Amino acid sequence: MEQVFIACPDHITNPEEFERKLFILRNYRQSYSFESTVRKDEIGFYIASLSYKTIVYKGQLTSVQVRQYFH
Repeated sequence: MEQVFIACPDHITNPEEFERKLFILRNYRQSYSFESTVRKDEIGFYIASLSYKTIVYKGQLTSVQVRQYFH
């Protein structure tokens, strides 16, 4: 599992425009060009969220297990 941070470019001044571009990027990952650049493994690749205002932790964990899983 990896967490990435994407900085907002200086030329984008509206937070909603940045959120829209992140949404488009998340949907773009379906394309061949994006899939061909990520490491292939048996688990696969999935973007749980790509938002400047929301962090999503995906997992079938109880609330007690979350703290142990995400250091």
